[in-house]
Amino acid sequence: MTALETIKARRSIRAFKSDPIEREIVEQILEAAVLAPSAKNSQPWRFTVIPQPRRGEMLEVLRKGIANREAEGEEIGTIKSTI
Repeated sequence: MTALETIKARRSIRAFKSDPIEREIVEQILEAAVLAPSAKNSQPWRFTVIPQPRRGEMLEVLRKGIANREAEGEEIGTIKSTI
C-alpha cells in the first residue's frame, strides 16, 4: 500500500472496545511511537501506560493536580474529559 492509499483509507474511531490490550502490543505501539520524527531531533517522548483497574485513581490524581495549578493562577490550557 502506498502512502497516498494509506491516507485515503484511514478512518477515525470514536467508540472503543473495553477489551484489555496485551502488554506486548502496547510495547510495540510505544516502540513505533518513539520512531516518529521530532523537531530538531529533540525526542520529547514521555509515555505513561495505566492499566484499567488503576485508571480512575490516576484520573483523580490528574484532576487534583490541574485544580491545584489553576488555583495558583497557572494557565493550563484546554482539557476535555470523555469520562
